Amino acid sequence: MKSSSQSHLLKLFALLISSSLVIILISQVSLSNISSYLSNLSMPALITFSCISFSGLILRTYRFKMFLRQDNDKEAISFLNLVLALSVRNAVMEILPFRLGEASIIGYLSICKIKVIESTRALLACIFLDIISLAIFLALALLGLAFLQDIQGNSKSFLS
Repeated sequence: MKSSSQSHLLKLFALLISSSLVIILISQVSLSNISSYLSNLSMPALITFSCISFSGLILRTYRFKMFLRQDNDKEAISFLNLVLALSVRNAVMEILPFRLGEASIIGYLSICKIKVIESTRALLACIFLDIISLAIFLALALLGLAFLQDIQGNSKSFLS
């Protein structure tokens, strides 16, 4: 019973902090600016961005779930909880510098009864795959620039 009351108290505290931050944010921005931004917003672009972002979140969730070890053929964490964990990670990544927000997913997964070593292993595997994919895109971009300079007939290449 005590843990239930502590849980409710923590939720109330989190709600109070979140409400305070929203009030502070709203007090710093004028409503005319918000309405101006919303009226100039392109709805097709917003819908496209939302669909791409949501698709990326779902794909990242599947990738992260592949790396989480499952004990005794039972699901380690539900897909929805993992989506929420990665959403929190994405939000915290925007706030904290130097990718310190990555640690938020380990904390969230430990609350969901996932061992810290398992969540850390999965996170490191995902980061490693991100680095490999970024290296591939960088190499393709550099090759594309070199090819473009060859087509344009520039004698001086940026690679030399």
